Amino acid sequence: MSDALKYPLWQEPFRNAMTAFGTQQLSEKLRKVETMILDRLQLLSSDIKSLDERQALLDAISIVRVLKRERMHS
Repeated sequence: MSDALKYPLWQEPFRNAMTAFGTQQLSEKLRKVETMILDRLQLLSSDIKSLDERQALLDAISIVRVLKRERMHS
């Protein structure tokens, strides 16, 4: 699998947040990346050419929300 990111604008911060798992910085990084992803989704909401990126964003936001829920219950 290639290490190159297809959508580095938001995938790099997302990957950075994932590497903070188990650290004190995780909550703050998750909050920031969630905002970034939601902003990007809103920007692309009417762009029919962005279906692949929108699906990737939806997948990423699902992961962020699961991690936030887990963080709240631990």
